[in-house]
Amino acid sequence: MSKDERIEKKGGQDTRMYYLNDIERAFGSGKNKETVLKARFLNAILIKLDATAEIPPHYEDYDAVFYVIEGEGQFTIGESIINGVKGMLINAPKEHKRGIRTTSSLLILGLQEPH
Repeated sequence: MSKDERIEKKGGQDTRMYYLNDIERAFGSGKNKETVLKARFLNAILIKLDATAEIPPHYEDYDAVFYVIEGEGQFTIGESIINGVKGMLINAPKEHKRGIRTTSSLLILGLQEPH
């Protein structure tokens, strides 16, 4: 199955809409991260983590915003620990370490500066 079959895309040459209604289809077999969009000023990434996953705190050279679609987890942003829940938007500036520890299965939409 091609990426275009997993993520339904509609639109003209300059505008595209992405339907993510069937989230599970958006991921390739065995993957936990899928790039949805790479644009001039923004990347959009879907991230799926199981209930025992951890991404240790680390630095990245780009700003990011995480939107929790499903599940819960602890987000480390700098010195803060944020309990992220469904519907929450979390800002992660590039100057701060960031990490995630799940407390249940977690599905996140990450919006990033291109890098």
